[in-house]
Amino acid sequence: MSKIIFLVKKEIFCFDLERLLYITSEGRIARFHSFDITKEFYMKLDEVMELLPSCYLRCHQRCIVNMNYIEVFGVKDITLADGTVLNISRSRYDEAKKIFLEYIKETEEI
Repeated sequence: MSKIIFLVKKEIFCFDLERLLYITSEGRIARFHSFDITKEFYMKLDEVMELLPSCYLRCHQRCIVNMNYIEVFGVKDITLADGTVLNISRSRYDEAKKIFLEYIKETEEI
């Protein structure tokens, strides 16, 4: 089981990447959303993206999604296994779709 670990104000937070559905941001606050908890950290999504494995996709300037939980990849949005709907920005749609299709193909071959 892989985890992402943060040190925030002398506290250590461990987030199970297998349960992490998506990450959103507002300013420099990144919100990590799992099935049962949401945690906030002071960091940019670009910094977060560098720490994540290849199953995470940047679908919007303010959103990263775990491709393992995508149920519907639509023209304007993505629906996750828990029912959450996330927007896909027009500028990222083509690249995000390409990455998602490649990811599906790779995971089916395993």
